[in-house]
Amino acid sequence: MSKALLEETKLSISEICYQIGFDDPSSFSRLFSKTTGMGPMEFRRQIQHLPVRKKLK
Repeated sequence: MSKALLEETKLSISEICYQIGFDDPSSFSRLFSKTTGMGPMEFRRQIQHLPVRKKLK
């Protein structure tokens, strides 16, 4: 869910953290980094640089 929010919204990392039930943005960032291998900001930057995929009909 956090990946989708990072990809599809312009919410801040803190706002995403609170929306998915974390009380502390640094705890969220640590867990995100541990599970994905990169921080949430790095993930968002990487996603923004990917070309947009066209939907197949």
